[in-house]
Amino acid sequence: MVQHVLFKMLNCSIDLGAGNGKLISSFQSDGALYYWDKDGNDGFGDGDKVTYNILNTLLANSHAEGYRYAAINGKNLVIPVLGYSGSGQPSQTGIDNSPVGEINTTYDGFAAMWDAIGTTLAPGEWGSGSTRYKTFWTESPAAVDKHYTFEFGATMPIASSEDINAHWVVWQVLP
Repeated sequence: MVQHVLFKMLNCSIDLGAGNGKLISSFQSDGALYYWDKDGNDGFGDGDKVTYNILNTLLANSHAEGYRYAAINGKNLVIPVLGYSGSGQPSQTGIDNSPVGEINTTYDGFAAMWDAIGTTLAPGEWGSGSTRYKTFWTESPAAVDKHYTFEFGATMPIASSEDINAHWVVWQVLP
């Protein structure tokens, strides 16, 4: 699945039903992307962190295009990939979403979001105050029982984490 372009912030949320939390603070990037407010309190905090082991149980469905998705309360959701295959820090490409809808042919997933909004920012409220340096899971495996994580605003935003650790999640809502 390709997630190249940052279009605009959206002011909407999706209730995922009892015990599933909400998707909040969305923006458009080849599909709507949302912060998973897992505890459903309309904010950002430690109650929203989950392990990748939990995500693996949710990502039980496979799409013909080869990606895994979760089906929660009638919504089909995927976690963006890392979108960068180099080593160390990715380089800015000059993508800045001007004109709106500009295509990033270098990066995909989290790296494309990072490239479009700037190296030190995160989308909307994801980048303010205590949320600025939150670490998000990617759908990209790093090793056995490990996945890459992405940290907006960090000097080195890419790291790997054991699947038993808890981090925050961004979901892309499939059409």
